[in-house]
This record gives sequence, structure tokens and C-alpha cells, in this order.
Amino acid sequence: SSLFLHFLLLLLLLIISARMTEAESKTVYLIRHAESEENHRIASLFRSFGSLGRFTLPSSSDVGAAMSLINIPAQIDSEVSEIGSQQILQLAEKLKKDNFLIEK
Repeated sequence: SSLFLHFLLLLLLLIISARMTEAESKTVYLIRHAESEENHRIASLFRSFGSLGRFTLPSSSDVGAAMSLINIPAQIDSEVSEIGSQQILQLAEKLKKDNFLIEK
């Protein structure tokens, strides 16, 4: 379904761009959300299973993070992870450099 949504978005962008003249051209920013704590916990779970599949013990941090998936309320409104915070700062710098926002 994710691939289908990406295809629809690409198709929509192609239709929009075909209808615009050069004088009307616009820059479209496609921004994905930053990594959440839930994303981090799920990645830890997959790393843990991968380690077990290679007959090695997973790291204690991966096991701990994966086990916190049991906490259902934490999955409903997950906070931004440490990596997600870095992603947000990097994107803010990029948008600032591209003059995305006009400061008044």
C-alpha cells in the first residue's frame, strides 16, 4: 500500500507539473515525518530478531527498546526519538538555507 501511495503521489505531481507553464512553476517540498520512538523500538525489534537469526545475542539496548513495544499507550502518541530530533534540526537548516520561510 505504501508503494501504491507513492505511485499516486508521483502521478499527481506529474499531472500538476504538466499543467503548469514555466512562469507558474513552483517548488514542492515533500517532507516525511522524523523518526519517532516507536520507529526506534520497531527497528530494535527487527535488529534483535536479525541477531537471533545469525545465532548471536542481540544488544541489551535493542532488547530493552523492543520490549517497550508491550507498552501500548506509548505507541499511540509516540515522541520523537533522538535521531528524529537530529533529523528535524537538519531539515530546519536546509529549509532556512532554501529561504523556505520568510522572516518578518
